[in-house]
Parts: sequence; structure tokens; C-alpha cells
Amino acid sequence: MSHPLGVVPEGNLLFSADAKKSLRMRYDGLGSFFYRMTDEQIIELLSFLDAETLIRLSGASRVFHMFCTLDFLWRDIVLTICDDAHQSIKFDTTWRQTYYRMRQPQKESFSFPVVRVDGYPSGFLFKQWLCGNIRFERDVPHFYKHQDIPRIPLEEMTVERFVEEFERPNRPVIIRNAAAHWPAMQKWKDDAYLINECEKIQKTFRATSAAASRAATFSMKDYLHYATTVKEEAPLYLFERDFAQVPALKADFEVPQFFREQNLKTAVSTKANGETQCYTHQPDLFSLLGEGKRPDYRWMVIGPASSGSLFHIDPNMTNAWNVSVRGRKKWIFYPPTRVPPGVQRSEDGADVTVPISTSEWLLTFWSYHLEARHDPDVSQRPLEAIAEEGDLFFVPHGWWHMVVNLDFNLALTQNYVSTSNLSDVLRFVRDKRDQVSGVRDRSEAIQPDHLYEEFVATLQQESANGDSSAHKAIPAEQLAVHVAESRIEFDINRDEQAPTNVLKYPSEQSLEVLPSTRRENLPHKSNTAQHQRSQSALQAHRRRKLMKTRHHYSSATPNSNSHGAGGLLPPTTTTKKAKRVHDDTDEQDSSSCDNSDISGELAQGSQPSRRSKHKKARNELSAIFASSGIDSATAVTTSDTAADVAEVDNSGFSFSFF
Repeated sequence: MSHPLGVVPEGNLLFSADAKKSLRMRYDGLGSFFYRMTDEQIIELLSFLDAETLIRLSGASRVFHMFCTLDFLWRDIVLTICDDAHQSIKFDTTWRQTYYRMRQPQKESFSFPVVRVDGYPSGFLFKQWLCGNIRFERDVPHFYKHQDIPRIPLEEMTVERFVEEFERPNRPVIIRNAAAHWPAMQKWKDDAYLINECEKIQKTFRATSAAASRAATFSMKDYLHYATTVKEEAPLYLFERDFAQVPALKADFEVPQFFREQNLKTAVSTKANGETQCYTHQPDLFSLLGEGKRPDYRWMVIGPASSGSLFHIDPNMTNAWNVSVRGRKKWIFYPPTRVPPGVQRSEDGADVTVPISTSEWLLTFWSYHLEARHDPDVSQRPLEAIAEEGDLFFVPHGWWHMVVNLDFNLALTQNYVSTSNLSDVLRFVRDKRDQVSGVRDRSEAIQPDHLYEEFVATLQQESANGDSSAHKAIPAEQLAVHVAESRIEFDINRDEQAPTNVLKYPSEQSLEVLPSTRRENLPHKSNTAQHQRSQSALQAHRRRKLMKTRHHYSSATPNSNSHGAGGLLPPTTTTKKAKRVHDDTDEQDSSSCDNSDISGELAQGSQPSRRSKHKKARNELSAIFASSGIDSATAVTTSDTAADVAEVDNSGFSFSFF
């Protein structure tokens, strides 16, 4: 594969006869000052410039033209302009074209010259392009091969069987054609229908990306055009919690029977000696708080092919179900006690570090994932499956999972609390209040400091009044057990203190026993929409994402997925605050070893990687400025005006362009 502008991985220079020519091109194209910076630092500086300044700087040299026309820089400019003006986005074929279209809407078309930089060495730019043009069958060995998760036809799955074999044991499962009867399965495949129904109430939708500076606002028509046109590494992914405001869309689906049937009586084993007792199963217990007071729980999810969500654990220790209405999804699961390769987490689970995109994880860490599939401990092996249109995917709480859209995809997903995971949810909202999500951006919702107390009080009141079958009442004795379990403190290093939960893995006939209380210390990924209202947080997020610091590996240490790229496939990681960054969905847009002793270290077997920290980048830039005799306070705080660029230029830049 070759880059359209001629960029090559840096590792290629080791065996290239034109290595000196490539290095000279970089020096001549960037000048004696910028030559000393890494590509990431150059892009960090460019991210501070406005459109007019980028346009002028692009005329300095071929190399600067390449940098200044990078589409993700123009994406952030467009997002900033539209967000500040409260406008929805009308995407053209590229973000750069979109900007010109906004400035000159009367012009029919725009033509940009292709300026090649043949032989320019940049692992960062090559990897960014490679991730945006991934082809699974070519680039990811055995991507379609494995189907580890049970696939049970709807006719063979009863509510009782689902609860006893999958929900209570906390096992993922696919229920085939569970949503085939939904009107949405036919109507939502018609773009005109979706557009017309949303336009009736002028409904707009918000889309986010781990690599974007801000959330974007689209009409349904404009997002469908974007999703079928764009070609980028980390596309904007639509997660819309208020889609049910469109009456027709709300009427086109229903909650599957497995998550709405009340007062189900099941006999379960609750003691080590095998004694059984009658157990009352109730679904969706957060609904008792009221629609406006409960945490966010339901989303419409739309994304282009190759988009998706990186490894995460669903919010508030909830279970989830997901139905693909259009397109297929590839799911990858890691058990609660194993952190996936390429993922870092802090000791308290508040900070999670993952690659910038699903494509980058697949290109960089897939070989480690294949190794994990052969772990001698079967209970620690990851699971894979592909969900077809109309299939219902049950996502158990506490499991790491990643989702990749194999086609343009439209799905519905809902998170919920039932009696099966009530104890874990109560423990989470009591002990992890700083990580509770789905409520902070809604004043009417119960806030994290009070959610545990009000939820328990509501459950107790419902239990006292629950003599009618219409109530989601839990017997007082059973509720007392759930509350007591949520208050037990466990030492995660002393498994004998913890009660056990039975987890069955499809590849084995035997049962594997894992401590259920290990889940209380698992990291949690939370809602983007809740905190992206904060402009300061957004700006910090922008700088961190654009400074996607990447390691550079030479061809002397080839990656198994290098595809002739000189062995250069550096991993990228970016820090994601669990309580600040991604939406509350079972798929999260919006990244392996036993986690009982993880303390923010990279999962065993993954490549070493660094967090992309804006502060570190600024320190490196300041050192460069200082060594050049430039006032770093003036230079590093470069604003979005050409005058400031000129001020820095007059401070001692020495350019030698060709």
C-alpha cells in the first residue's frame, strides 16, 4: 500500500537508498526551526491556528502544504465554527471542502491541487492514513473466523431460560431474529422515511469522536450523507439519547420480552451447598425512579463502516441489550477479570487509556488478541461474534467489549438494572459516585451524591406496596439480601472472602467459577454528552487528542500486521477520563491480564505506549523554543491570528524552503 501523497514510514529509511534525500526533504520543507520538532509537535502547533493562517502557511513549501491540508485539522475548525454559531453541519466530501463550502456556498465545486511529497518520512502520518483505509479481510488475519458466543433462535429462547442461563450467570448471548417483527426493521432502511419523520419536529442529532475537538450537530439527512461519504480514521459516531422524541421512531420498536416481563419466579442456587430458593426476577429497576430522574439508558446509534467503539465497560454496572437494525457488528469481549491488550486503567478505574480508533487497535494489538485466545485458562479467553440484522445481543455487566461496524450501521441499545445485577449496581452507585454517569447534564435527574439513597428508598417503598402484579416489587427479604451484598467490603486480593458467581464459557462444557466481587474494582466508562458542555474540558480534550503521540518502530522490529510498511505500525494511546469522555452506551463512541493487581500498568503482552498528554508536549516545545533563544511564553501560546504567527517569526525563525 502506498500513501496518496508519497509519505513513507520512518522505518523504511533504514533500507532505503534515498534516505538522505528524504531527510533533506524534511529539513528543506520545514526549515531549521520546525525540522527539530516531531510531526506530532508540528500538528499541535497548527491546531492553534485559524483557517486563514493555515491557508497562508500552506504556501510556504510542499511539506507545509501537506501538514496544513490534513483533514482532521479542518474538521476541528468546522466543528468549532458550527458549535459557536449553534449551526448543524452540512458535510461535503472532505472537511476542507466543507469549510470552503461554508464560506462560498454559491460556488458549485472546488478543485484543490494534489501536492506530493514523495519519500517524506513520517510514521505518524502514514499510520493515520493506514487506519482510515483499513480493510478487515486484508489487514486483520482471521477477523471473520471466530464465533464464540452462543447464537440461539428466538423460538428456542424463553424468558426463564434467558434469565437462568445468561443474565444471572452474566454470560453474553445472541438471540437470533429477536427484533425481526419490529416495524423499524423495514422502515428504517429507507433513508427518506427517517429524514421525513425527523424533519417533522426539526430534530437534530449529536455525534462525537475520540479524535474530534467537539461534538457535532447534524440533521438526520446531513448525518446519513456524512456517514456514507466520509473516509477518516475516527469518524463522528452518532449516539442520540432523545431519538424517541420523534413519535414515529418511538412507535417502530418495542423493548424485547426478555427485558420487560415482570414478577418472573425462578429457582436459583444461592449457597455453596447447592440449596435453592425462590427468586423473583424484575427488569429495568431504574424505571422506578421516573423517566426524567433515572440515568440515561436508551440510544439510537449510527456510524459508517469501520467505525465503532473501543474497549469499555458499560456505565453504572448495568447490563445492556443491542439490536442492529441496519448492517452487521463485530463484537469482541474480554471477561471482567482480564484487561484487553492495549488498554490501561488507573487503580480506581476512573482513567482508561485506549488507542484513538478501532482501526488502530486492530492493526496494532490484534496479534496479542489472537495469543489471548489460546490462554491455558479458558475463563480468561476473549470471545468474538458477529451480530446480523435483527439479532439481539445481550451485553453482561462488567465485561470489556469493543464493537466494529462491518457495514453502515444503525442500531438501538438500552442499558438496564434487573435483580440479576442489582447488588453490583447498588455497590457501584454507593462507592463510585464520582464515576456515576448519565445524570450530570440534566438538572431534573437524581445526582450521583443522592442516587444510591433514593434508589434504595424507592425499591423499599415499591416492595412494601408491591402486592399487585403490576408493580416491579422485589420481596422484602430478597431486597434486603441485595442491599446487604452491596454494603460488603471485599479485599480483592483475598478471594476466599468473596462469594462466587458461576460464569459459563461456550467453548467448555464445565463451569468456571470467578469471584463476582472482582467486578467492583473494574474501570467504568461514562457519558460524553454529560460533560462536553464544559468548554474548558473540551479544549483540554482537543489538545490531547490532536497530540496523538505515536511510537516509531523501525523495520528491524516488524509488526505482524505491517503490510509492507517497513515494519512501522506504532501504537497510539489517548487518555480517556471515565467520568468525562464517552457516551453511556453498551458499545462505547465513546478502548490482558487479571486485573486484581492492575495499577495503571499496560495489560500483559501489549506493546509499550505513552499517553498523549498536552502538558508533556508543551514542555517539549518550550525546551525547543528555549534552546533557540525564543520566549516560550510568547511562542507556545500562539493564538489563532496571523499577527501572532508573525510575532513568533520575528523572534528568530530561520527558514530555508524550497
